[in-house]
Amino acid sequence: MEEPIRQPQKETNSMALASMILGIISVAIILVSFCIFPLATGGIGFFLGVIALILSLVAKKQIRDQDGLPPQNKMATAGLIMGIVGSILVIIGFNAIFAN
Repeated sequence: MEEPIRQPQKETNSMALASMILGIISVAIILVSFCIFPLATGGIGFFLGVIALILSLVAKKQIRDQDGLPPQNKMATAGLIMGIVGSILVIIGFNAIFAN
């Protein structure tokens, strides 16, 4: 009986993964924080969103330089989008709070 042929594991770009995770966490924190404690944790979400944005840009450059795999690029793009969304949500939320 022959053993099945195993394909080598493809490495994941850790910056792309980190940017995606931080982007998702930042948006979640922002959405929850403006419902409960608007000023207390909104800044944390903004900070995480900016970090996700920076990590995703660095990851996209690394992936482009190494001819990376499409799933890695998609993770970096997701981190980029979530970082932008998180940052914009904080700006909109703070403007809504301080507009009065």
